[in-house]
Amino acid sequence: MILFNRSRSCTARLMNSDTLLISSALLDSVHEMELTLHISLKDYTVSNVHFEMKRAPYTFCFEVLDKAEELKGFNVLRGSPGKKIYQLLSGEDGCLQLADLASEGMKIFNQSLVSILPGGRKEMLKKFDLMLQGTCHSHSRTAEEKIKAAYSLVTGQLSQE
Repeated sequence: MILFNRSRSCTARLMNSDTLLISSALLDSVHEMELTLHISLKDYTVSNVHFEMKRAPYTFCFEVLDKAEELKGFNVLRGSPGKKIYQLLSGEDGCLQLADLASEGMKIFNQSLVSILPGGRKEMLKKFDLMLQGTCHSHSRTAEEKIKAAYSLVTGQLSQE
C-alpha cells in the first residue's frame, strides 16, 4: 500500500536570445503546484514569475501565492542563491514547497548554462567547477581531473578534450 507519493519535474526552455524559461512542478498526495521563472540572460535576474497552486493541504496555504513575486529581480548567479531563496520564500509568511521549487529551478538554470553559454566543453566544465566545487565526491576533484574523466552524453565515451 502506497502511503505517500511525490513527483517533481523541472524544465528549461530558451524562449529567445534574451530569456530562459524555468518551470518547476510538484505533484504529490496533497500538493499540486508549478513555479515558472523568466530569467534574463542579459543580467541573470528573474524578470517574471508565475506561481500556481492547484492543490494544497490547507486552505490558508493559498494565502502565500503572491510570495513568489519576491523573486522578481533576484540575481540567480550572485552569492549562494539557494540559501537566499529559502530566506526569502519560506518561514512563517512563506511556503517551504515554493522555496524548494525555486531552489530546484536555480539548479536547472545552472545546468542549462552548458547549452547556451559560449565556449567549448572544457570551458563549461571549468564554470561548473567554480559553482559546484566541494558539493559532492566528483565535485571535490579539480577541474582538470573532471575534464579528463568527463563522459560525452552523446557518445558514452570518455571526452577527447
